[in-house]
Amino acid sequence: MINFTTNSPTEYTAVFVPAEQSVTTGMVAVAAGSFSDSAGNVNSDGASVSMRIDTVDRTAPTVTISTNTQQLGVGQTATVTFTLSDASSDFTAEDVTVSGGELSNFEGSGTSYTATFTPTANSTTDGVVSVAADSFTDAAGNKNTGVESITYSVNTIPPDTTAPTIEITTSDDSLIAGETAGINFTLSEAATDFAVGDVNASGGALSDFAGTGAAYTATFTPAANSTADGVISVAAEAFTDAAGNASSAGSVTMTVDTAAPTITITSDDTSLTFGETAEISFNLSEASTDFALEDVTASGGALSNFAGTGASYTATFTPTRNSSADGVISVAAGAFTDSVGHASAVEVSVAMAVDTWPPAPSPIPAPSPSPAPSPSPAPIPVQTPTPLPEFKYELWNNYLYVYEGSTEIPSDGRFKYKNIFNISLPDSLISIGDSAFEGNQLTNALIPSSVISIGDNAFKYNDLSEIRIPENVISIGDQAFYWNNLEQAFISDSVVSIGNSAFEGNSLIAITLPNSVRSIGHSAFKGNDLTEIDLPSSVTFVGMGAFEGGELKKLAIPGSMEIVDNYAFYKSGLDKVTIPDSISSIGIGSFAGNHLKEVVIPDSISTIGEIDSSDKWNELAQFFIPDTWMSMGAFAHNLITSLDIPDSVVSIGDYTFYGNNLKEVDIPSSVLAIGNSAFESNELLRLAIPESVINIGDYAFAENSLIEVSIPNSVVSIGDNAFVGNGLTRVVIPDSTLSIGDNAFKGNPIASVELPYHHKDDIPYSAFPEGASFSIRQTTTLPGPIAKNYVSAAPPIREDEIYSGKIFGDIYSELVKYKGYPDSEFDASSFLLKTVSLGESEALLTAEQAGISFSADGLVTIDTRGAPYQSLNEGEVIDVVVGFIVTDSFNRSDEGSITFRVQGRADEVVNPTGSQNEFGFTGNDQISIGSFQSRDVLIGDINGSGQHEVSDAIMVLRHIVGLEDRLAEFPGVDPITLMDVDGNGQVGVSDAITILRAIVGLHELVSSVQV
Repeated sequence: MINFTTNSPTEYTAVFVPAEQSVTTGMVAVAAGSFSDSAGNVNSDGASVSMRIDTVDRTAPTVTISTNTQQLGVGQTATVTFTLSDASSDFTAEDVTVSGGELSNFEGSGTSYTATFTPTANSTTDGVVSVAADSFTDAAGNKNTGVESITYSVNTIPPDTTAPTIEITTSDDSLIAGETAGINFTLSEAATDFAVGDVNASGGALSDFAGTGAAYTATFTPAANSTADGVISVAAEAFTDAAGNASSAGSVTMTVDTAAPTITITSDDTSLTFGETAEISFNLSEASTDFALEDVTASGGALSNFAGTGASYTATFTPTRNSSADGVISVAAGAFTDSVGHASAVEVSVAMAVDTWPPAPSPIPAPSPSPAPSPSPAPIPVQTPTPLPEFKYELWNNYLYVYEGSTEIPSDGRFKYKNIFNISLPDSLISIGDSAFEGNQLTNALIPSSVISIGDNAFKYNDLSEIRIPENVISIGDQAFYWNNLEQAFISDSVVSIGNSAFEGNSLIAITLPNSVRSIGHSAFKGNDLTEIDLPSSVTFVGMGAFEGGELKKLAIPGSMEIVDNYAFYKSGLDKVTIPDSISSIGIGSFAGNHLKEVVIPDSISTIGEIDSSDKWNELAQFFIPDTWMSMGAFAHNLITSLDIPDSVVSIGDYTFYGNNLKEVDIPSSVLAIGNSAFESNELLRLAIPESVINIGDYAFAENSLIEVSIPNSVVSIGDNAFVGNGLTRVVIPDSTLSIGDNAFKGNPIASVELPYHHKDDIPYSAFPEGASFSIRQTTTLPGPIAKNYVSAAPPIREDEIYSGKIFGDIYSELVKYKGYPDSEFDASSFLLKTVSLGESEALLTAEQAGISFSADGLVTIDTRGAPYQSLNEGEVIDVVVGFIVTDSFNRSDEGSITFRVQGRADEVVNPTGSQNEFGFTGNDQISIGSFQSRDVLIGDINGSGQHEVSDAIMVLRHIVGLEDRLAEFPGVDPITLMDVDGNGQVGVSDAITILRAIVGLHELVSSVQV
């Protein structure tokens, strides 16, 4: 009840409000006793009224969906508003259905709600937001009816600005003649304007172009007779995609070889006479693996010594004897193929004029008509014998018969080139002279057992296939059987010497040398096919190239040999060699050009000769170096990866380890010199050069992989290209280095170079790469050995003499070279004399007391007439050591000493001139001595000390590189005579090595000269 109102004392009104959502009958009642009248009487009964009630809500709620936009693009969203007709407490985001995007940020209450709609990326599908029927209820529990939705137009695909790409591939990237390649063009996007005109082809032609959309194909045919690459390319912007974007470029490259190989043939001699051969060169335009001797046709002669690989081959052409037919070397078309199988297309040949007829024979008496002589030694009375003392013969129809009683075939060449086919020699024959049967057509020769010597060229240029040297022959002359066709040779055990080239140019496979043979001459068996040789224990000498061209495989050098001569076993096909302890020296290239994989070098060997870089050595991977070695050489072109150099080695010769695989090397402190190309073309990474090394030769460490090198303060000279082609980034040149050769450090990525002060005005730019920066090193102490202990090169000064020499001038000149000391600023004040010691005495004298003084130009005078020297006995020698301090114009100083030697003599009467002083003479006056005694000076005693010392060897080495002119002065003796200790007429590293060997007792030097 609401709004109860009193209208009058007896009338009242009110509003009855039925209950919500109710169907319960409504009733209004007043109970008895509820009110009273004015007299106080309460009502005695009640009253009521009833009303039918129906207040239930049966109307379904609705929802309306609205948005701020219905067009959505890339990066855009829409605000969605949901408005309900009746408040709801159960309307949530789950009641909303979304497609083509997603809903977020849902919020609200009652009748109003909002959310954010984000469309799906890269999509053109409409976005739809909807609320289904029965999704929510109102307060009365009525569910919503109907479906309410809103639709968005969506395009969230970004604009296409990417250029389409093209990939071009080939079915064959290496084409030869007759082949084609399938070309595929794959586009990243479909195109409607890609056509064959968009494709560029070089090195061939394109055909059969086809395809649509993003895939196309074509066929590439390479150009004929060409080696130019085939290239298929599509330029940028050649076609477009659906969005109009222009394409990027693409290409593919194919190697092409459709060219037939060619060959050129040349000869080093186009006109051949008897005894001559020609070197034939075959140069192919491309490498071939099947070009062989069988592919070559030779007429007018024969081809031999065929060799070569790849595109270069050589052979030797020997013309037919007694012929004037041209020699022709030819290779037919199709004879060989290149690496891809193309056959040679053109026949090629070279011709040589040939005249191998021997000189016309001297006239001989016409033969009688009697039958031709029998080959038996019986006299054949068909011709009057030639009347020569003890020599009778007949020559008829190319047959020579020598009568019994003849003891010598003379060396007058009477049978030389006479076209003789057969000979018969008597048992009385003792010697076969020089060129006795040279240049004939002998196919066999029976040498009588009476013969003891076979002269030079005796059977040269014949056709002998077998020879037996009888048992009394002692010597076989030079070229005695040169250039025959010998397949067998039997040498008797009387033969002592086999001459130079005695059996050269034959076809011997094996030879047995008797135990009598002592000497095998140069090239004695060169150019044969020897597969084995057993050197007897009698052999003491094997000459240069004695077995060159053979395939000996293995060799045992007999203990009777003491040296292996230069190139003795050069190119002999050796796989293994045994060297006995008797060998003391191995010459230059003695085993070069073989196949040695290992070698044991005995301790007895002190030297191995150097070798030129062009001589292939062997296949050595490692070897042991005896500690008796003084110098090294001849290990170029091997496979050596590591080695241990003993500290007996003082010199590493030219090309010693050229072209190996060395990755590290430890050079001992005994080494004084490193020769030209000694370690060139290896794999060295780091290098520490010992402080003993004075000279580094040209190309010594060129073409390695050096990233670090330490050059000591002993190195005087660095040769041209010494470190070219490495990986050095910084170089420090020591104070001792005077000379740096051209390009010494070129080909390195050097950023900085530190130079000693004496290079400040003469920076060696030519030695270093462009772009390197240079700094000059300042020092306060004079470096280098010159100012330390200078031993005078003069012979001992005799007692009671005055000696003058520019000793300090010499020291100063070295300082100028080493440290850049300015000549114009030198004076006597640069040197300050200190105390002087004499011999074993501990007493120290002043320079004045010792009679020593010097002038401003460096002239030192030592006067031995004073009292300190008068106690010396005849022949007694003492050292006079003068201490000094030297200071340059930059106030850099160092202390050192000069050592003189003074020799006592017997007292003699002298006649001085000038006034006397406290010693009886004027200090600067000259005196005349009554007599001098001659004496012997040792060869090799360069500094005049009276014995061999290391300093003598160093002075020789310094002389070689132009740094030593302070040699001992002996009257009437050329200093070079003293240095040439090996007596070969010139001064070389070997002289220094010989002196060092003498010092350590490995060599005896006793020769002397008298002065």
